[in-house]
Amino acid sequence: MTSTLQKPTRIQKVEKELHQCIGQALTEILFIDQGVMVTVVEVDVAQDTRSAKVFVSVYPDHYQQDVFHELEVIRADIQKLIAKKIRMKFLPKLSWHKDKSVGEIDRIGKILADSQINKVKPENEDMGD
Repeated sequence: MTSTLQKPTRIQKVEKELHQCIGQALTEILFIDQGVMVTVVEVDVAQDTRSAKVFVSVYPDHYQQDVFHELEVIRADIQKLIAKKIRMKFLPKLSWHKDKSVGEIDRIGKILADSQINKVKPENEDMGD
């Protein structure tokens, strides 16, 4: 993922528009099980605007494979919806990528929870004598 400070304003605008359009398109045409959350985290557009990496998070994690398969199936439909909303000479070809930040946060949360559970009680704690 690239810092927005290094990108031209035009690319930043395209990324923002794509982010909104893809998010909206997913709510319209992505069919997933109830309780599964799919979020577009970031869109990284190439300098020539011919391709865009779409970073997606899926929660719970064990649905990732199914969701990414479905994203590949509906990619053309999403591109068509975007083409209706954004006027560009070349519409970027989308590629789907797993955003690892949510998984890392979940993993850290589990580690912290486990460390709290496994904490040793202080020796001076009253044992109910």
